[in-house]
Amino acid sequence: MYNLLYYQIVLQLCTHLTDEECDEILARYGPSSQPPPQLVRERGVMHIGVAMAFVLSQLDRCRHIRSDSILMGEIGGSRDGIEPSTGEPGTGTKQRLNLDVFEKRLQRLCLPFLRVAALLRHHIYRAEIPEIAGPQLEFARLVYFLELVTVSMDWDKFNASRALCFLAGTELSLPKNWCDQLRNLRPTYESTRSLIVQQHIEWRQPKLLGLPREYERLFTYYHEQPCQKCQNVPKESSICLLCGTIVCIKQTCCKEMDCCEAV
Repeated sequence: MYNLLYYQIVLQLCTHLTDEECDEILARYGPSSQPPPQLVRERGVMHIGVAMAFVLSQLDRCRHIRSDSILMGEIGGSRDGIEPSTGEPGTGTKQRLNLDVFEKRLQRLCLPFLRVAALLRHHIYRAEIPEIAGPQLEFARLVYFLELVTVSMDWDKFNASRALCFLAGTELSLPKNWCDQLRNLRPTYESTRSLIVQQHIEWRQPKLLGLPREYERLFTYYHEQPCQKCQNVPKESSICLLCGTIVCIKQTCCKEMDCCEAV
């Protein structure tokens, strides 16, 4: 799940790049760059720059979902992730991408998922959650606690891609498949684009569906509704409070891996 989360956030960051920034990332880290990026076993990419270049190349620079608004916002007239560098005299000031800012943003957007995963491990396996000295150490402490990273390394060599772990041979083929699925969503609806832009920024705690004050409404709404798998009205039905799906209890149509639906 972390692999998917990583590429979701990389895509989100890519949708807020300008054409010039896309050009720079592809020139520095794309498949045609010199030297070309190396494939890292189990991880695929070495750092966020290579991952962003990969997503941009697979999704035609995210043209259909890229926006002119900037995820990072503006501070003092200059964007986060962009730092000025003085060019030759008479050429003006040239903007240069700062990948460290994008890396920090990615780690920050990963934290809600990592926190929930850490709590699950704590409650299920009774593992003690590590103490975290400061906000800047939280991401690293959590990925080590979850054993997404197991080897020690110097801090300057650590980044979020270190926690990626794919089966051998799928390091790039699986992310490519995710990109293909997104690319096949044509036309790109505003709701899809809005989800990509806002996902992971506003975290909502998981919760069950709310029940009505009058249970009669619940029974009336689901009365005589057929099962979505067998299309028959269940003799005994149940409602999933996560997605609202009606299922047959103790019937073979809703059986998965020899387990029937049960309350």
